Amino acid sequence: MNLNSPELSDSEAEIPWGGVSRHIGRSLERRFGLEPTDAYCQDWELEVDVPHQKLPEILSFYEQPATTLDERKACAALWLSTFNLLLRSTFPSDLSNRHWMNEVWLAVTAILHRDQVLLKPVIDDWASWNAPNEDEEFSISPMLRKAVTGSQKSNHPSYPSIKILIAMDKFKGSLTATQAGEAVARALHPLPCDLCPIADGGEGTCEAIITAMGGHWQEVGITDAIRRPAIARYGLCPNGDAVMEMSAASGLAQILDQPLTPHLASTHGTGVMMCDAVKNGARRIIIGIGGSATNDGGIGMARALGCRFIDAQSDEVTDLPQDFERVVRIERSPRPLPEILVACDVDNPLLGERGATRVYGAQKGVTDMPFFEARLTRLADMIQRDLGTDHRDVPGAGAAGGLGFGLMSFCNAKLVSGFDLIAEVTGLEARMADATLVVTGEGKVDSQTLFGKGPAGVAEMARRRGLPVIAVAGTVEDSQAVRSRFDEAYAVKPEAMPLAEAMRRGAELIEETVVRHADRFRELASLRPA
Repeated sequence: MNLNSPELSDSEAEIPWGGVSRHIGRSLERRFGLEPTDAYCQDWELEVDVPHQKLPEILSFYEQPATTLDERKACAALWLSTFNLLLRSTFPSDLSNRHWMNEVWLAVTAILHRDQVLLKPVIDDWASWNAPNEDEEFSISPMLRKAVTGSQKSNHPSYPSIKILIAMDKFKGSLTATQAGEAVARALHPLPCDLCPIADGGEGTCEAIITAMGGHWQEVGITDAIRRPAIARYGLCPNGDAVMEMSAASGLAQILDQPLTPHLASTHGTGVMMCDAVKNGARRIIIGIGGSATNDGGIGMARALGCRFIDAQSDEVTDLPQDFERVVRIERSPRPLPEILVACDVDNPLLGERGATRVYGAQKGVTDMPFFEARLTRLADMIQRDLGTDHRDVPGAGAAGGLGFGLMSFCNAKLVSGFDLIAEVTGLEARMADATLVVTGEGKVDSQTLFGKGPAGVAEMARRRGLPVIAVAGTVEDSQAVRSRFDEAYAVKPEAMPLAEAMRRGAELIEETVVRHADRFRELASLRPA
């Protein structure tokens, strides 16, 4: 929610605590097409039927998440002003208006409980309007006074001290992280929710960072993982950061229209994208490395950056990774590179049972596990000998078919948790400060989720604050290791439903699941941590 939109002037967007009623009049006029008034309470009473008819639209506007302290103040003040004006008016007695009045009441009471400190200046200001001989038209309504002061219990339902932080990751192939979070929030209405979409170094990381940092997209011609011409895009930010995802150039999703050929799949396009960022003045490159189609250890990327792979006849080998068996020596690129941070969503090493090939190879079409394991082992040994580095056992080296290893070896890159990077940019931990429940999830919550994926990071952060955590996912692995991370874990896909249908109906299934378990959400959200 941004109150400083072009629809309001700067002076109107600043809400003086003594002028909330005047501001609400102007806001309603401009935003909802109401007739001009003198913007005082008594004038709104003369046209009370118009705000009633606009209540659904007004509700929708005020329920957009406020992202700063000033916006929370403004949003809460607007709510109270609207509610006070409506309470001081004479409502028609039809059921529809009573329904929307109750909806407004639920939202107001939630804001009162959540933002008592922020709203004290408003409440004190309104209380002063009730001084002797003050015009009754400007006074706070008796009903709202009861809610504000807590002097009498109301018969209306309320949700004291509840705030639900919704930190969803994407449902791959179905919903973005934002869309998944919005579906949860709709199902929990009218409980107060704060949406904070997350990513973990995979798809969605780039967009989240670019949005947070005010960057813009840049396009570059590349070849995809199977060497077809394509266009990739990455972000350039005002601070000099280039933000990209290897999946934009070498991703699995781009080549699913063809038979998988992992022995040919190359990260060359990712290297071309990095070169373009350097050409455009990037002072730092942040690259997410999830969603890859490759298992080449990053040698395609390295060649695009200027590294040379030499055979026994001292000729350069250019057809990589197909002809890697011919390579006997590696030479580092002479090109200077900026600092490179790798947003990595897993902690797998390069080799072994938890390595790149054995854990992720099958989804890329790998069937001959020993061949690919031997190829990566030979690469690691050659780099250790020729370049003097050995990152094979570093957590994350096995990410993206060994691209994590390649970026460290060829580019002196630093691997950082993709989740930690996003959490820092979005202020996730700070937003947990006044939450009473955290909801997270992704398309599939299973044992892989526990290895550095976003929902596991959210759960760990929430646990440190003593907050309950609920996972909402397409499917949930029925294991103690998974379920021990969350207070509750709900799968939205019915067992008998085909996967394609479930992906098509992702938002609908999330809403249905959350509504079905809404009592449990409320119960956990009401347990404020010690």
